[in-house]
This record gives sequence, structure tokens and C-alpha cells, in this order.
Amino acid sequence: MKNLEKILIVDDEPLVLAAYERALRGKFALVKAADGSAGMEAVANEGPFAVVVSDLHAAFMDGYRFFAQVREIAPETVRAILTSEAELRRAIDAVNEGNAFRFLVKPCSADGLASLMTACVEQYHLVIAEKEILERTLGGIVQVLTEALSRTNPRAFGRAQRIREYVVQITEGLRLDQAWRYELAALLSQLGCTTLAPEMLEAACGGKRMTAEEQRKFAGHPQIAANLLKGIPRLELVAEMIAAQGKPGATEVRAAYKSTEDAVNIGARMLRLAGDLDDLVRNGLTIRAALGELRNRADGYDPVWLDALEDLDKGTEALVQR
Repeated sequence: MKNLEKILIVDDEPLVLAAYERALRGKFALVKAADGSAGMEAVANEGPFAVVVSDLHAAFMDGYRFFAQVREIAPETVRAILTSEAELRRAIDAVNEGNAFRFLVKPCSADGLASLMTACVEQYHLVIAEKEILERTLGGIVQVLTEALSRTNPRAFGRAQRIREYVVQITEGLRLDQAWRYELAALLSQLGCTTLAPEMLEAACGGKRMTAEEQRKFAGHPQIAANLLKGIPRLELVAEMIAAQGKPGATEVRAAYKSTEDAVNIGARMLRLAGDLDDLVRNGLTIRAALGELRNRADGYDPVWLDALEDLDKGTEALVQR
């Protein structure tokens, strides 16, 4: 017997749940929950679910809030609403806002419910397939780019690895959402250095004297990297972060981001901070001493970020000494 797709249905009426179970028996693997809290427990402990269906007035948790939490924990899961005609306007809003894929007005027929679940499962398969393709493609592209950097400019590759360690420390300390974007920006932040001689990078990071032409070339490497990356799907924001890392304002302290623009600014500031810290440590300072110097700069960084870097372990300190 083939594996049946798992579906979670949340409704506070036992007779309604029993009717849904009869309608879907043999077609899907059904899990039932009597309220939103139980539904969230099921999502966390019994998933992944292809589809989550809920009444907008599931007890103990408003349907909107329930769907928003499901979307956060299991973004691939397709969400569908069962609602009364009186709640039709709210159901339409939920679909338009992206918290739900479809809705069905109660009471609904067994055939109507089964058809809705079939459509939702098909959408789930599409979402999963697209995610897998993107992840495999993106992973392959990043591997090729980092390998090219390691071969053409090992010093830049080493610097990118160290910057990545610092960025990971910050994102974990601050528990930032979608931390993979910042980590990837760090890993690819030195990609533009493939056009530079390794000695130029060493001079720039070591504070040595450079000609005006050398300074111009070095200052242009973030934009070169951004130009290489901006055409790759899902790397558009990463490219913007890298391009902005050397621009004025990259050390500006701002509140937690609430928009795409803020995410780019946070990424740029994170790359600048990690680069400044790497320069100081590579020139002989301990991590603690380097952080102290960064705290005292007039255009200093957010103290919370620097506090997160204070917790760097010995393994990371050994890494930056390479």
C-alpha cells in the first residue's frame, strides 16, 4: 500500500472532525486536533504535514494566529481554511495575505473536502520540488564560486572563511531570522578579489601604503562580487549586502530589521564588522583587544553585536590566526 500524505485538521467540533475523517479515510493519513494549541503541538511533533486545515475559530487560538505560526514553523506545508459564510471576508483576506492557499465554506460535502485536499497536496508537491531544485542548484553554484576563489586567491578565500565564522557567531547570538543569507554573504564577500593580486589584499587588510589606483581597485571588489551574484535566484539580497559592505553607513546602528532594505543594511554592517575585526586580529591583536578597539571607534558598531563576538571560542580564535 502506498504511503498516504499526512493532513492535519483542526476543529473544535467533534462531530465535524468525525465527518472529515469519514470523508478522507483511505485517501490521506489524517491527524485531528480539537484546538489551535493541540494543532501546533501536532505540527511540531508529528509533521511534516502536506496540508493543515483549520476552522478560523479553532478554540484557544485565533485561526489567523494559528496559520501564521504554522507558516513560520513549516513554510512548505499548504494551509487551507474551513469557514462559515459569515467569515467569508476574513477567509479571503487570509488567502490574499498568503497565510492560506484555499478555503472551503462550511458545511462542505465529502467530495468537496476531498477535492480541496487533493489540490492542496498537489501544491505541496510543487513547493517541495521547487525548494529541492533551488537548494541543489544554489548549493552547486556556491561551491563552484568558493572553489574558484580558493584557487585564484587563497588569501581571500581564507579571509572569507574567517569572516563567515564571525558572522555565524553574531547571527547565533542575536538569533536572527534567515541567518543563512548573512552566512552566505560572508562566504562570498571576497569573491570580487579574484580580480586582485593576493599581495594587494594583504596590503589593504594590513593597513600598508597603497597607490591611488590600488585603492580604487580594492574598493571595487564588493561591487564586482555583487555583479556576479545578482542574477542568481535567491541571491539577490546577498548580492546587495556584499555591494553595500564598503559604503558609508555600513557601521550605522539601527533597530532590528523589518523590511528587505533593513536586512540588506544589517548584512552590510555585519560584513564590515567582521572584516574590521579580521584585519585587527590578523595584525596581531587578540580577539578581545580587537573588540575593545572597535568599541572605541567614533563610528562604532552596535555593542550587542560586539558582545556576541566576545563569546568566540578558542577554536575560532585559532582559525583567525591562520
